[in-house]
Amino acid sequence: MKVIDIAIAGGGPGGLATAAAVIAAFGGNVKVKVFESLQDYKMQGSGVLFNPNGQKALEAIDADLLERFRYHSVQPKSYVVYDRKGNEITTLTFLHELQKQYGYGPFILGWHEIRQLIFDSLPPGTVEFNTQVASYNEDADGVTIHFDDGQPSVRAKLLIGADGYFSRIRKLCLDDGPPKFAGLVMWRARIPWQKGMPNYSVGYRDELVPTRGSNAIYAMLFPLGTLAATSDTTWSWTLCAHMDKVKEAGVDFDPEARTLTSVQGIASSGSALQNVCKVFADFPRAIMDVVEGTDPTTVTQHGLYVRSLDDTTPEQGWGRGRISLLGDAAHATIPNGQGLCLAIEDAAVLGWHLRQHGCTPQALRSYEYEQVPRAKDVIAHGHDNASNEEKETYLYKPSFKPLWKTEDTPAVNGSNSSIRGGPRRQQCITTSLQAVACKARASCVPARKLVSPKHADGIALHKARLCSMTRAHSSSCMRHQPVRNHGNITLAQ
Repeated sequence: MKVIDIAIAGGGPGGLATAAAVIAAFGGNVKVKVFESLQDYKMQGSGVLFNPNGQKALEAIDADLLERFRYHSVQPKSYVVYDRKGNEITTLTFLHELQKQYGYGPFILGWHEIRQLIFDSLPPGTVEFNTQVASYNEDADGVTIHFDDGQPSVRAKLLIGADGYFSRIRKLCLDDGPPKFAGLVMWRARIPWQKGMPNYSVGYRDELVPTRGSNAIYAMLFPLGTLAATSDTTWSWTLCAHMDKVKEAGVDFDPEARTLTSVQGIASSGSALQNVCKVFADFPRAIMDVVEGTDPTTVTQHGLYVRSLDDTTPEQGWGRGRISLLGDAAHATIPNGQGLCLAIEDAAVLGWHLRQHGCTPQALRSYEYEQVPRAKDVIAHGHDNASNEEKETYLYKPSFKPLWKTEDTPAVNGSNSSIRGGPRRQQCITTSLQAVACKARASCVPARKLVSPKHADGIALHKARLCSMTRAHSSSCMRHQPVRNHGNITLAQ
């Protein structure tokens, strides 16, 4: 039986970024495999608005990879919004002052290109295609992973579920049901720029601030970056409507047909184009001429699904034992760029805690303890309708500790004593979730740091408490302390 250190189920951007983060965290001295159900990577998906938080997380994993993202991307300068009659409502700029202040600004890159660029950065053989995890058996020393189609089982120290909306790993680990249908249906396609199309991003909706309620209906048209590195040649349109609007148009859509493995969808027939043209029949010809002229076989149609984190505490996390989740498998949300950005964040934060604690359950619990509240913050305050102040606080200010620094590169088993959370703390691992969570609070150095002066006192206090907790670690592991959240840093009271 093949033996590896870390197995990752799902070869989307989140799973691939996790592999890159693991390799960076251990200086390449690690055996990691990504198991992807697709036979290969074909063109898939639309464009993604890649925000500064995702960029900083990617930079922490691989700074050169971020530069390749930027090279192939398109950076929007403005976004003109019209109503359904074609009257201009407003022109939105992309926070140029924040870009100038922080050195990072949103850019658009194709989802397929994002996946391909990360894949190309990995060592050959990291991804095993046409391989889907069917089940696993966990014991005190590791996880035995079984696959569909009778492929040979694999033994790993940890298993990470990055397998999307309807994660099989989540069902096996938590069995807490599927994500909830958000009541929205989305259609998307890539198109070449055509004469008569605008040369700037545009949107059509009834209200300045789009709603997700029963009246929700909007359309967007924008350029996206491709691996050809040629601007303004590839564009994408995205149209989204509430289920009530879909029914009014006489379109049949079953939200319970949960076959979606990626929010990007896979085009398979021409019916999607027919459906979107019915739902958006009364939208301006400026957008509908573009939509109707699209190759029907390139149009995707799928529902949007979400997982509420309201009842998920850092202590509970989204994993158990030697299993954890990330990306849509952990915190599926409405696609606005933050689904991908949070997946990259997950990878960077997980890599950091693996660097501290080795391939152990402790690393997974520390990662979850830090990232659960962070995901809640980004979903609540990093969406399209958030204020500039919220975006600055939650998307521009946070940064991540780089994994690619070579000093103190840890051993895979976490035995390098120069890493915080080294051998002495490893001896404190127990099977009690409460004790493990308590231990994670005491020994975890957050992967994320804030540069906001507003939180400077909290950071100093956090560092002081970490030092005192380290000295008194054995006793602190034996009790469950109440916690409070200070910005993006969780402090024990």
